[in-house]
Amino acid sequence: MWPERLVLPDARIVYLDLKDWIAFAKVVSGHSDGGKYWEVFDLCQRAVDSGAVVMPLSLATYAELMNRKSHRQRQDICTAIELLSDGYQTILSGFVLGVLELDQALYERGIRDHLSSDPVPYIAAGVAHGTGRWVTPRIVDETGRDVTAQALPTLDPTVQAIFGEDRIAQMLSHDAIAGPSNESEKEDLRSLGWNPESTAQMYETMAASENAVAASLAEEEHQPDLLRGEQYDWRNARIRDGVAARELMDRVLPCLEHLGVSLLDVFDNSPEALQHNRELADSLPTFDVAVTLKHSLHHDKRHWKVNDIFDIAALTVALPYCDIVCTDKGMRHHIDKTGIAQRLQTSVIDNLHDLPALIDSD
Repeated sequence: MWPERLVLPDARIVYLDLKDWIAFAKVVSGHSDGGKYWEVFDLCQRAVDSGAVVMPLSLATYAELMNRKSHRQRQDICTAIELLSDGYQTILSGFVLGVLELDQALYERGIRDHLSSDPVPYIAAGVAHGTGRWVTPRIVDETGRDVTAQALPTLDPTVQAIFGEDRIAQMLSHDAIAGPSNESEKEDLRSLGWNPESTAQMYETMAASENAVAASLAEEEHQPDLLRGEQYDWRNARIRDGVAARELMDRVLPCLEHLGVSLLDVFDNSPEALQHNRELADSLPTFDVAVTLKHSLHHDKRHWKVNDIFDIAALTVALPYCDIVCTDKGMRHHIDKTGIAQRLQTSVIDNLHDLPALIDSD
């Protein structure tokens, strides 16, 4: 179900993995390894400057970069992003995408008689767009009263020029990635509540949760089929349903609550309705990606790392709506194995040097 209220840019959308932004950072910084990526970088820059291509970040990109220790490297990555991502263009929050998709699915299936969501751009300036929030700069007086309308015209024109929503969003995004340059700045920011460790902890908690699921799946290969009353290989036969049930609670239920719809109004809990429930959930593109990739990883009985969570968070919002997605070899394996990219008609590569041929294909 492709949401009508999601506004896509009039350009080809190319999503880069963090390793690719690091490669381009080496180009702009003059690093000795940057030369081998120069031609790809130059082609991308020309495509972006012409308006033919947009290269957005995702919220996972920001989270991964906040974990990197080198301030110099983060600054170089910011330079590459500013040249190729036109003001820190960022993909919409996965939650808002989920709301738009679910709203469309309920409308298409006659559960709702109208679309309740307003049009929302898939890509917009700034990290706030990736969180589902919108930046609205204000000027307040000492009492906290909004005095923007009165105060803004009295400010220096240079200050007024940077007070627009997009400009503020870009500045916040740069600071989120670059971070403080020294210990003094860190202390000042921490006194204001800056706590990048909390973001890292959130992703580490997600990885721990998946490892707990993997451990429970490994306890018994054969578990009873409650519907058929017999023993069977639950891991291979029903692991997707298990993953989907968790995603339903974590991903779909909050969207239903946002739309003011009860879970039981949408998903029937009778055995006869299982196929309908699966089809409805799988019709949501971001849900399909998350479940498909998590299912594939769990099926391989692997130990989950934080980078797996970063990758799936990024691919969940990028695979359904981007034209080209660059990822790493590990996730490329799971994407190819499951056929999810073909289902979504998205080109997927794991090597930057394969990008020019795809950009020039049209």
